[in-house]
Amino acid sequence: MVFQQKYLFSGFFSPELTEVKVKEVFADSPAELAGLVSGEKILAIDGCEIPGCPASKAKKLMARNVGDTLPLLVEKLDGSKHGIVIEVN
Repeated sequence: MVFQQKYLFSGFFSPELTEVKVKEVFADSPAELAGLVSGEKILAIDGCEIPGCPASKAKKLMARNVGDTLPLLVEKLDGSKHGIVIEVN
């Protein structure tokens, strides 16, 4: 899974995410199995809403161990919003 991220620098070296878009989803990956597709927007990572989630916090939230799950709120291509859970393997 590859993300395209945009940042807002609201303070000295304290960037916040303003947008995260899925750039690519690899075949048979946990992201694909969870239903994520290219072009969708990530609206929240484990409850940290985008825009506004500090980049450092988002990075920590994305760092999961094998067997963990990663909850995301996603805006699908049709504009609908869905919660998905990616199982890390």
